[in-house]
Amino acid sequence: MPITRPRSRFAGQHLFAATVALLLAACVSDSVTLPVAPGDAPALGKAPSTGGPTVTSTLPKSGEKGQTIDVHVYGTGFAAGATATWALHGVADPSKVKTNSTTFVSSTELIANVTIAPDATIDYWDVQVAAAFCCKTGVGTELFEVTSAMPVAPGAIAYGVNDAGDIVGLSNGAFVVSGADASFTNLGPRKATSISQNGLVAVGGVEGSSSGTPYAGVWTRAAGAPWPVTGARLPDPIGMTSGSGLAYAVATVPAEGVTLIAGTLNSPSTAVYWESADGTWTSPARRLPVPAAYASSPQNVPLAIAATGDIAGKVQDQARGNLIPVLWRRVAGIYVADVLPLPSGWTSGAVNGISPDGSVMVGNVRQSKNGFSPAFWTRDANNNYTVGLLPTLNGTYGYLVQAYGVTVVGGVVRAVGTSPGATNGTWVHGVLWTWTAGGSDFHVRDMGGVGTKTDVTPYAINPAGTIAVGADGTGAIKWLLQP
Repeated sequence: MPITRPRSRFAGQHLFAATVALLLAACVSDSVTLPVAPGDAPALGKAPSTGGPTVTSTLPKSGEKGQTIDVHVYGTGFAAGATATWALHGVADPSKVKTNSTTFVSSTELIANVTIAPDATIDYWDVQVAAAFCCKTGVGTELFEVTSAMPVAPGAIAYGVNDAGDIVGLSNGAFVVSGADASFTNLGPRKATSISQNGLVAVGGVEGSSSGTPYAGVWTRAAGAPWPVTGARLPDPIGMTSGSGLAYAVATVPAEGVTLIAGTLNSPSTAVYWESADGTWTSPARRLPVPAAYASSPQNVPLAIAATGDIAGKVQDQARGNLIPVLWRRVAGIYVADVLPLPSGWTSGAVNGISPDGSVMVGNVRQSKNGFSPAFWTRDANNNYTVGLLPTLNGTYGYLVQAYGVTVVGGVVRAVGTSPGATNGTWVHGVLWTWTAGGSDFHVRDMGGVGTKTDVTPYAINPAGTIAVGADGTGAIKWLLQP
């Protein structure tokens, strides 16, 4: 809420005395009123208006670290000579956010040119407007977010990204944004969830199911060719006709010269994968093995594929109804299902992402409805698994708190996911975790959104660990990740 300090009043009997009193009052009290021109002298016994500035909003609502931008500051009571400054929790720090100039537009608008330092704190900053003279200041609390994020598509969600910066997701249907020129292509109804490293295959869901839900689908193109305007339905397994489904992940396995797509089909619920060595997707789906205790559930979902061909996801314990993390290991072209461990006291979990080399997986574990924690699993050369919890910004957990994507670069693990905010646990923030592979030197860093305090979620990280994508309340966003 804007803050306005108390007003002072005066009454003058003589123009000169009134003017002197006014200027003195302006410098020793909290109010500011412009000097009175001779023709504008107040009537005897009446006090002039002394309303100070208020700050109500900014446009844009956010700025990237290392950026110099013009920010429109809106409010009331602005006058020529007013200045806008940025403060973090009430403390101005021009070494982090510096106002280069403030331009007066009207009594309700200023334009501030600001430079955001590369090491500025990612957080919601206050915007302060000081009147032309001393000393009244209006404060717009937490109206501008310093961030490392940038918008991709309004009203959209980004689900996948590759090293070329190609992004896929859901807008008014499936879409892909080219990393080369940021061009936007609508892929038709439903949504795209993942894109191959070479940028030639996207997967997700396509229109056509009579139940109103999507079919598992794929979009393919030749190098340099445009994307098709609609996707193709992926085939069912032999002996099964699915009513609907969704493809969740795609990856190429260089050691085998094949590309794999993982997904789930319904009627009955079946975790499956598709395999292609020639870029076509006409071969039937193949069922992923599920241990007997976890058989046939819509919660049996393969969510991520490593470049080794290993597939990670979740299965449902039929006896208790709990979700259990699982890794389908690719062994000589077929799959073996390994049920992954849970931390002591945690009753369920799921894997959302796996590193390209298959050595690290991330997701969440759960104690109760609201007791979710981001988690990770590691695998050694003997296929032994270790589970651990990832730290959050404020040390607490919550319903929407989990890790979604992971990679390993130069012996350092980089994972993205969500955490309650450090200063306001009501909002879910996007975060980057880093730690040494095999170590416990965890670091968690807030990545910010693009100026909205609705939940911010990064859903994927590219194999190189340089780009993350996701969404907040404004639409699809991406983060350029710094070392």
